Amino acid sequence: GALADPAEGLRDAARLAIALHRLWLTRGPLFEGIDYLERLRAAADAPDAPALDVLLRAQLLSGAAHLAGTRSLFSDAQALFARSLALYREAGDRPGTAATLANLGWQTWNMGDLDAGEALSREAIAIHESLGDSLGIALARNNLAWIATERGAFDEAARHFDAVIASHQARGDLRSVAFTMSWRGVLAARRGEVHQAVDLFERSIAAGDPVADIGYRTLVLVRLAAARHALGTSDEEPALVASAHLPALRGFGRLWPLAYALTELGSMRLDLGDVAGARTVLAEALEARRVSRGTGGMIETLTLSGIAAHRAGDLHGAARHLTEALPMARAYRAPPLAIACLEAVAPLAVAAGHPEHAVTLLHAADSALGALGARRTPRHAAQHAARRGALRDLMGARRFELACADDRAVSLDAAAPLAMDELHALLASGPAASA
Repeated sequence: GALADPAEGLRDAARLAIALHRLWLTRGPLFEGIDYLERLRAAADAPDAPALDVLLRAQLLSGAAHLAGTRSLFSDAQALFARSLALYREAGDRPGTAATLANLGWQTWNMGDLDAGEALSREAIAIHESLGDSLGIALARNNLAWIATERGAFDEAARHFDAVIASHQARGDLRSVAFTMSWRGVLAARRGEVHQAVDLFERSIAAGDPVADIGYRTLVLVRLAAARHALGTSDEEPALVASAHLPALRGFGRLWPLAYALTELGSMRLDLGDVAGARTVLAEALEARRVSRGTGGMIETLTLSGIAAHRAGDLHGAARHLTEALPMARAYRAPPLAIACLEAVAPLAVAAGHPEHAVTLLHAADSALGALGARRTPRHAAQHAARRGALRDLMGARRFELACADDRAVSLDAAAPLAMDELHALLASGPAASA
């Protein structure tokens, strides 16, 4: 075969891999691509192998990084993109440098460093602007939109997403329009603008029908199902179709969309009272998250796992999940995720006999949510009102109102140590704390 020739054969094999990597990414034979690239890299690294030029090595590493990212092996993808970037810089290839900066920026923020991810993305944008590359600018700006979403800077995120959608529309790139509309829908859902989220998810499917990538197809369907569910107007079809895709995601090793879909399905099962079913799918989601290691998704799945454990009467298990989630959310500097953690800890404080602490945590979450310009979905607003009503009944009106007084309000940063104290106390009491 091509690899038998010690010189041109190796270079031809490398060029073939570069040409095929988009096919491997979008049409499913992912493991074929991974096996080919691994054998090619082994051949290239052999002591007697002919040297590949710098640009060819950069492209190979970039292709391997894309495949690792598609398999949700984000740490591997980050390391491969970093090596590829160094080679593109060495080769003086500015388009390759800019594209790889954007790809590395995505992996970097996804692995938990929002500031570094932003810096890499802005450097990519500067180079793309100098090259007049509107597509490159849009792809790098998409990173900025997600980073702003994670930080709770929702207006900034909306401006970025809308600019990206307009750029894709101007080029007639309907597939990218479809993807970005679905991501804009995630932002709307995070803000509590669920009607808009449903509209965006439906338009995403109509605009480009991203069925070519089963991972994204599953994500759009499960997001639509979750948004309809949050409105209380759901039909089961999107969730059922999304669930039907799960075996294929497992088979292709698509861990990130698998974990995301399972997390959303677990959340819906919790809302419907199926605690055992929720814990089953969340356990699989958490296992996938620990392999892929995406920070934001890990925090979300851990938080829901804590809520599910509490509802099952496993206070120790709930505390264990939330003790892992809350420090991650604080280090990630993502207020929406920290708010969700505090709200999940509040009922544990009640169970531990500290209802005033629960009120403090909920008050901090309410204040932070308002500062973000966000609101709860109708379903979650009703649940939150019921939680506060139960606290009022437990404490008595006067005691509850005193605990809710504005002069007792604390910030997220001030509330987090109180939440951690509650969790550590539960962990110290051991599994016997469970009801």
